[in-house]
Amino acid sequence: MGKSLIPLPKGKLGKAVEEAQRKENALQRLKAKSKTEALAVLTTGEVCASSFAMGLLHNKYGSDHKLVGVKTPLLIGAVAKLAAVSGLAGAKNSHHLHAIGNGCLAVQTYILGRETTLKDSKGKSFQGIDLLPDEE
Repeated sequence: MGKSLIPLPKGKLGKAVEEAQRKENALQRLKAKSKTEALAVLTTGEVCASSFAMGLLHNKYGSDHKLVGVKTPLLIGAVAKLAAVSGLAGAKNSHHLHAIGNGCLAVQTYILGRETTLKDSKGKSFQGIDLLPDEE
């Protein structure tokens, strides 16, 4: 094992065949990397699109907009994540639901952070913890 069943000819032809095999291997590695990079770009786009949609809802209906008693970005994000984990979209496509859920949950986290720091114009929040110390 480990040896080729077909003996490679010696000389220039053998070197050419080896070079062709090296180039084929390099091409396969490039294809695999391209697929990974394309998936990363797609995932980023899905996160951005869902964040944008949640931003539109936030601006149109306010941060207190709720569906079935739960803030909209939190509900949509949680449902998307649960659907992904449960395999609703299939193993091949669950990453799309994860990305959409990530975008929605990121918006909800942003809203929570913004509302928390805006509760008091002096930055007092979290039961008196000074989040924005006064500059002297």
